[in-house]
Order: sequence, then C-alpha cells, then structure tokens
Amino acid sequence: MKKKYFLILILISLATIFVSCGSDENSHEEDTTTTDSVHVEAALSPLLWRATNDNGQSVYLFGSIHAANEDAYPLPDYVMDAFARTDYLAVEVDIAAILNDLGAQMAFASLFILPEGVALPDIIGEDLFYRATEILEEREEFGGILSQLARVFHPFAFYSLILEVALHEAGLNSEDGIDLFFINEANLLGKPIIELESMEMQASVFANFSNELHIFLIEDSLDLDYGVEALLHLYSIWKTGDEAAFYELTNASEEAMPLHLLEEYNNALMLERDISMTEKIRQFMAYEQKVFIVVGLAHLIGQDSIIYQLRNFGYTIELIN
Repeated sequence: MKKKYFLILILISLATIFVSCGSDENSHEEDTTTTDSVHVEAALSPLLWRATNDNGQSVYLFGSIHAANEDAYPLPDYVMDAFARTDYLAVEVDIAAILNDLGAQMAFASLFILPEGVALPDIIGEDLFYRATEILEEREEFGGILSQLARVFHPFAFYSLILEVALHEAGLNSEDGIDLFFINEANLLGKPIIELESMEMQASVFANFSNELHIFLIEDSLDLDYGVEALLHLYSIWKTGDEAAFYELTNASEEAMPLHLLEEYNNALMLERDISMTEKIRQFMAYEQKVFIVVGLAHLIGQDSIIYQLRNFGYTIELIN
C-alpha cells in the first residue's frame, strides 16, 4: 500500500489555516538550502482558466498554492495580464484583513481551543498525543509550549502545527503564498476584494470532522520526512502546471484511507465548498462582474471541481497560457 500524506491537500484547498502558519522574517534565509536541493528548472507555468457564459461574460480562475517561496515570482505575464483585465479579486478568505485585525486574530485563535473540560488526549488518545507532541517538541521553535498548552488544543490546531513544521523544513511559507500576493496587489491597486467563504466557515471544516478522522489525519502526518518530500513535490507540480502529475499525487493510494473517512474528508474539504463557490462564481458572470478568482488548485481539478461544475452548466472553459 502506498503512503499518502493527506495534509498536503490543505496547501491547495484551505487558506485560513495559514493565518496560524505564518513564517518568521528569517524563514527565507534559513530554508534556502532545503529548497535549493530540489529546485525545479522547468519554466513557471501555473494553471489559469477562463470561464465564459453564453453572453460572452468571462471570469478567470487561477489555481493557488497557499504557501510558497520566492521561486513562485514573478508570476508569468499571462497570469498578471488576466489580473489586470479584471475589476475584482475573489479569494477564499481575505487573509490580510485577518492579519491586520487583532480582534479577528483573537476570534480565529479561539477556534483552536477545545471547550472547557475537554482535552485533546480525550479525543485522539494519550499515545497518539504523546507521539505527536514529542515530534513537535523536537523542533526548537516550539520550545516547551506544547507540553503546557497542547492538551487544550483542538485537533485541527495540531494539523496547523504539524503543517507549519513541514512547511518550515520544506522552505515554504504563507507570506509567499499566492492568495496573499494577489490580496496585497489588489489593495495596492484599490481593486475590491470579494470573499467566497469566511474565517468561521473554513474553521468549521476541520472542527466538524469526526474524532476517527482527526485521529487518522494526525497519524498520517507524523512522518515529517515524507511530508516534506510530498510538499516539495506538490510545489513543483503547481509551478509547472502538470495536471497529470497532480492527479497522480492526489488520487494514488486512496485506499490508504478507509472509504467512509475518505468520503467524509472529501465532502467537507472539497465537494460542499466547491458547490458553494461555483454558485457564487456563476453570479459574478450573471451580474457581468469582471473577476479574477484565486482558489486552491485542488478546487479546480478533478471530478466535481469548480471547473467541472462550470463546464456541466454549459460554460466554455479555456486553459490560458
């Protein structure tokens, strides 16, 4: 059975969790060696689509990766030209607005804490809690915080911590993420930003996972060496726009997760959100709004994705490059 690192999908499907995964100012310098050792020389050609309705109204859909590094920039001209031709930017969540609002940050942080009287080991078990905490505390950036505080963390707070470690070791960070880049560009240009989702909605995706799924995901993430390798492979796929490799990475070895958990995972993380975002995108075109849409790449590729649904609704879909 091939191993699958399920947390890599978060890198291309959920933006808000990266509010808690920001790197420090020295992350670029510290992680250069790791990134250089796997540097991909192929031309930067991330995936961009144009969807057009029967009236000729179009929107652009750009597949994002929520954490990256300086190798992602400058973005190709075909991407920036499409952005320049639009009047609005649509993103999953306006991460910059959260980062600049102390109240919003505190509200988001509160979502990471379990209700009073509930402890993390009660949900995932003492053994898994110990193994996960031990791995994280081996990283000096965490110090002794985990041993004191981790018992009150929600399981998806553990996901963010483990992902933060894997990203750090892979030389990737949210400050270079595609979403944040376009949000900052839109703010500089005075281009209105539309949120397709909300901070609370994205947090609820993980909060509502079953305990069994929480346990599976934390177990799956403990092989950090494999996680770093998978993240870097995903990043190279994003940079080169290799759809075939993306399918292979995300679809191979799905038998590693029991079917009932896989259905729960995909329905909550992808399908339900894709249906909702697709409807909002259709409204953009109905109201003749020229919108550049940036969502995680996983929302744009595959069965029931946003692109798949728009095509089924009769929209003309073109790959731009």
